[in-house]
Amino acid sequence: MKIFKKYNSNPENDALIKEAYGLNTLSKVLKDSHNLYLKIPQVVSVSHDLLTIIAIEQQPANPTQMQQLGIGLALLHSIPQIHYGFSEDNYIGLNPQENAVMDSWGQFFIHYRLQ
Repeated sequence: MKIFKKYNSNPENDALIKEAYGLNTLSKVLKDSHNLYLKIPQVVSVSHDLLTIIAIEQQPANPTQMQQLGIGLALLHSIPQIHYGFSEDNYIGLNPQENAVMDSWGQFFIHYRLQ
């Protein structure tokens, strides 16, 4: 088992903690929906300055893998939801990303992604 370590150059922010939370949340959603097409790195440990995950072997994608990726993403995005958004603020790269849980996808997208 190979380990991948990601370091935070600014340990005063919680980017790695939010990333670990997002990975764990996505992993649970995939497990609960029986989506076996997508692989999410398993979080081993996390702190403000270090995220340790199980490494995913890199290799050139073949047509079957690309098809599985497409199926997995389609299945993930077809899971019915009552609300839109995310319960926690997080980051896009090092940029803070504000989130909320809303009833309207359009209003969430306009307010939290476009504005």
